[in-house]
Amino acid sequence: MVTAPPNAAVKQVTGRPFDPTRYPWLESRSDDRALWVVCDLVGQRGRTVTIDLDIGFADGTRLTDPVNRALFEVAAEYVELVRLYQPQMNARTHERRVTRLLVFMSWLVNRHGVRSLKDVTQDHLTLFIRDAEFGTEWVLGMPQRLVGILQRDVRSGREPPRKRTGRIDLGKIFPSGQSRRLDTPSPNGPCQPIVRWFEAHPGELDTQASPEELIDRMGWRPEPRVNKYVAMLLKPIEEVWAWRNDFLSDVAASGLAVHGITSQARKRGKAQGHYATIPPEVAFAYLRGALQWVVVFAPVFLEGLRLGRGVEEIRKRLASAGLDVVLTGSHRGPRGAALWLNADRFLRLTAAACFAVIAGLSARRIGEIMDLGAGCTFVDTDGHHWIRIYIEKTLCSYEQMPVPAAVHQAVKCLEEISAEARKETGDDSLWQFRCTHMNRYARFDPSRELNTLSRFLPGDLHERWRFHPHQFRRFFAMVYFWRYEPGDVAALAHHLRHFDLEMTRQYVTDGGFGRIWQDVAEERQRDVLASVVDGSRWVGGPAGEQLKKRIEALKRRYRRDVQVVAAKRIVDKLLRLAKKWGSPCKLHVWGTICVCPQKGSPIPGRNARCKGAQERGPVFSQATVATCARCPYAVHTERFGPAARAALAEQENLDAGLSEGTLLKGFVSSACEDLRKALERGEGIPTKAG
Repeated sequence: MVTAPPNAAVKQVTGRPFDPTRYPWLESRSDDRALWVVCDLVGQRGRTVTIDLDIGFADGTRLTDPVNRALFEVAAEYVELVRLYQPQMNARTHERRVTRLLVFMSWLVNRHGVRSLKDVTQDHLTLFIRDAEFGTEWVLGMPQRLVGILQRDVRSGREPPRKRTGRIDLGKIFPSGQSRRLDTPSPNGPCQPIVRWFEAHPGELDTQASPEELIDRMGWRPEPRVNKYVAMLLKPIEEVWAWRNDFLSDVAASGLAVHGITSQARKRGKAQGHYATIPPEVAFAYLRGALQWVVVFAPVFLEGLRLGRGVEEIRKRLASAGLDVVLTGSHRGPRGAALWLNADRFLRLTAAACFAVIAGLSARRIGEIMDLGAGCTFVDTDGHHWIRIYIEKTLCSYEQMPVPAAVHQAVKCLEEISAEARKETGDDSLWQFRCTHMNRYARFDPSRELNTLSRFLPGDLHERWRFHPHQFRRFFAMVYFWRYEPGDVAALAHHLRHFDLEMTRQYVTDGGFGRIWQDVAEERQRDVLASVVDGSRWVGGPAGEQLKKRIEALKRRYRRDVQVVAAKRIVDKLLRLAKKWGSPCKLHVWGTICVCPQKGSPIPGRNARCKGAQERGPVFSQATVATCARCPYAVHTERFGPAARAALAEQENLDAGLSEGTLLKGFVSSACEDLRKALERGEGIPTKAG
């Protein structure tokens, strides 16, 4: 036996030489190697997870008993090897990977009495893959055990254990004793329909049929899980076989040779689905309300707490800012008040608003956002905002990526809320705060507050949609893709940090969203044209002057027939002409409207400034402020002037640092010249809004 150095606080009993530099992820370990405390090497600092190998089996034995020693040695070595091969894996994923191997071992012992991996055959693995199709609870035989227990209770006249509410207590039906629980029933697992049926039909359970027969007859067999979940259950088996030469234990069983684990999972599980895409008008209204909450309401409330203002004074300040709610200093709201807030509830909703802003404008995954720590955003010398975030699923490393200023503002808001908690706990996570009504620190769970927040936002958003955290990431992808009709999938895949372009295509293949997006764009075009017709919006630019001439010509024509000319009639005529010419009336964020005929139109825009060398017509993904500055098809609105001046200043700073004679120098100088000429034409750029 080789012991570890005293400062390592662990012992090595397998015979493998201990090297502290190879185990930086290990906080501590019990002498019998049944209890491991592992930590993260990257990502959120200070997070540790306990891995307990002392699981119990159906026959009353445990994995740590001598009879199961062969399986225990494999499990203990797997805990080490999985982090030696993948040191950047976080502690939570490490624990889940080991748990899935323990599920397989529990299945071997409970179903087939196999207590060594050397005795596993291909038939065993085939049966396990078939059971894994329906999830962990089905693999552990929990539905069959539940039916058997209920049948015995009916035969003996005993009542199953129940909660105070009268519902059957599954936690007492599957007792854990002193061993780790693998058979914890989930709220949506296959045991729930059995319990619900038994509660609705007490005494009608057939006690003569076998549990398997009764489950098939009553239709209690669960739906297949997604193929990704099945693949995760098979992953540890594949790794044990791939690392078989690194195990000191004998695991070289031919039955563990899983060939094509992904194809096996795809055959057994169902295809991965997606949450429905949020309609554009709902998503934009939600994000606008969330951003207002972060930028306007949260500073007012936090300042009131910091200065010790009274509840009524803070309520009045919030009402003047636009949030009229019942504010209370108690942990409960007044009777009959639906929209009430106390300090803790306000902070939780603020965290949800920050989460929505970060997720909707950066397209990061849920786990990546929840791993953010203080100081994760910064502003570079050019004034651009960046976020440093850990990409867990694909890269397993930190990445820097550009974000809008709103994301930086949301992070700063979270830093202020979590400052006291971070100082006391020593954890840099942004998702924690100090409860005002209880002397303790708590963590935010934004996913549970997204729908509550929608009740406080303008409109009827809570009635029109039920929000889920991952929907914001997909909405970002959909908006990017359909805005450029279609956008560059490779560029989107890079921003989402996907390794597989097929996954990115699944994000954006939603024909319904495309139709909704086009309807929203057309409605926006109608509003813009109506404001130009009635004179409340001033437009300019080459195409803007032509648009105003066209509107005046239509007004003169219609006045010959009627005395009062309806603006709606002119707008409808302009939209029909745009469709006839193939013009999309594309609205750009820098304040221009493109009326250029698209490719495939009868008269394509040969003179479009944003088209490529071979294209005929506009290429919206290549459009910039500079290309729209002198494009003959660009309509300039009042937002274009400030955007053009900001773009010119940025291009001039870039031009000053480039060497003369280079291709990039010529390109930047040309863009600066286009912007200067556009700004020199004062009549071409509107300077006021209606």
